[in-house]
Amino acid sequence: MKSAIAVILLLLPIQAVAETKEQNLVRTPTTYKECIQRASDINSKWIEYRDEVNKCRAKFDVAGEY
Repeated sequence: MKSAIAVILLLLPIQAVAETKEQNLVRTPTTYKECIQRASDINSKWIEYRDEVNKCRAKFDVAGEY
């Protein structure tokens, strides 16, 4: 019984961290840096990342294109 409680208590912080990371991916970025970080976090393919970066540049009026 004590070991089961210990396992539950150890897993709760892990779940909280996972939920926090998930919420960060869902919320809308408010700065260019946040937008770029989000693009990096959610895209595994370079072409998808490039498209997201270009959207960030357009949204935050940053000159140039990736």
